[in-house]
Amino acid sequence: MEWLVSRRPEADLAAAARSELRRLRSFGKPHKGVERLTRLFAELVNELEDHRNSSQASMPAN
Repeated sequence: MEWLVSRRPEADLAAAARSELRRLRSFGKPHKGVERLTRLFAELVNELEDHRNSSQASMPAN
């Protein structure tokens, strides 16, 4: 949670979460805590991207 609230409001949270997800996946054989964090960040990335895509779809075309 601290990671999420420490992001600047203008930051691309999905990009930051993807970066953290890559870092977590870089561990050789992670312990259960890292595995759980990896799943949580993967879910966060999916949710943020789904939200971004639905927001863009609802914007009127110029």
